[in-house]
Amino acid sequence: MKHRYGGNSNLVPLWSLVCVLVATAGVPGEDRVRWQNDRGERIEWRGEIVAYTAREVQLKNAAGRVVKASADRLLQVTYDRSEAHQQADALLAAGEFDQAAEKYQAAFREEARSWVKEELAASLVRCQMSLNQPTSAAKIFLAIVTENNESRFWPVIPLTWTADVPADARRGPWNDWLHDKRPAARLLAASWLWAGNQQAEAERTLRELLRDESATVRQLAAAQQWRAQIVRANVADVERWDAEWREMPDDLRGGPAVSLAQAWQRLERTDDAVLAYLLAAWHPYTPAPLATECRTAAARLLREQGHEDEAARLQTRP
Repeated sequence: MKHRYGGNSNLVPLWSLVCVLVATAGVPGEDRVRWQNDRGERIEWRGEIVAYTAREVQLKNAAGRVVKASADRLLQVTYDRSEAHQQADALLAAGEFDQAAEKYQAAFREEARSWVKEELAASLVRCQMSLNQPTSAAKIFLAIVTENNESRFWPVIPLTWTADVPADARRGPWNDWLHDKRPAARLLAASWLWAGNQQAEAERTLRELLRDESATVRQLAAAQQWRAQIVRANVADVERWDAEWREMPDDLRGGPAVSLAQAWQRLERTDDAVLAYLLAAWHPYTPAPLATECRTAAARLLREQGHEDEAARLQTRP
């Protein structure tokens, strides 16, 4: 079967594997890359994908030549998945996160292609976050971006956008990561320490990350700062945040939309708040518990405005 690319606590075997993500030659098979050139022509390559990052995809064709397409030109990438990979994806889509995590671990163990292993690890991060296990998720995510600093899976970064701190996060390595050389580690640390009432250290780290060389890190650090400013933000502030939010890549907008929603709600801009909550709830990378919170918040606001039917439909939506 071809795939179009658009947890439990027993993580030791997978974590050992994730820590040693290494380049491999891939496995035989006919992958397909569809992309658009400068003239607007649509081109399809067939062969074997040997690398796939946020910057480009590399494919070895039948002649043995490696050709490259820029990620911003891609239209579709299809490739073979193992049976375990297919089962894991189906379980994730169905919200069976424990079972999906087990299948992703099984798929990871049998997968030879490094770029697919990276995708499997990223999917496991999503499972762990939906199981309220952010520490496990953060360690796996950090392994992904440490091994591949051009990873296309930054959107799964397990930041927090609320003040709730699951028990798993209270045992996290956040204090140690505050001084880590890796920006991703510091960003994760600041996010969870701010939620854990260590705002001073978190704010200092976020200010430093606003000068990071990575636009993704800068954007996420800025959005994390919004949480501390919601209680005093005025309309002009939130409109500025909204403009910054719209400049983000679509796949990074889920979490920051939560802060926008909370800010609009405090300012009694109900329509804007409901829309932002729903954008967060239905974003593909929003963890299930946070998505539920956002739908509930949107439904509550709708009820306050007398829209009982719409609110009821929101809370029955899967």
